[in-house]
Amino acid sequence: MKRRVGTAFITAGTFAVLFACGDPLLQVELDCEEAVSVLEGCCPGFAGSQLQCQYSSDCNQTTYPAISQDQSACVRGESCDELKSTGVCDRAQQARSYTTGVATTCPLTVPNCTPSEPGPAQVCP
Repeated sequence: MKRRVGTAFITAGTFAVLFACGDPLLQVELDCEEAVSVLEGCCPGFAGSQLQCQYSSDCNQTTYPAISQDQSACVRGESCDELKSTGVCDRAQQARSYTTGVATTCPLTVPNCTPSEPGPAQVCP
């Protein structure tokens, strides 16, 4: 009985330290990380370290992971052969995180320019 109580305290302490030392991953971040893992395993030379999977938000702007939840689900649902043959590996390597809520400006030299906010990359068909 004493051993179980001690183990429970150690387990609870471990979780407390993990959550106290950093923000827990959000589902959108976890999905992106899982897609990157699949791509690294399937796509020769895929550099997952170049992709940003963090989500952050404050009063003025929100930054989203490079691979959205929908795109992540698609990547995880494809075979390695499909990812390579349909160009997903290449498109995913080029995906970048994007930020909304930031005033995007147009160069003065471009007439009738309408600033637009970026959106998620279309990685998976």
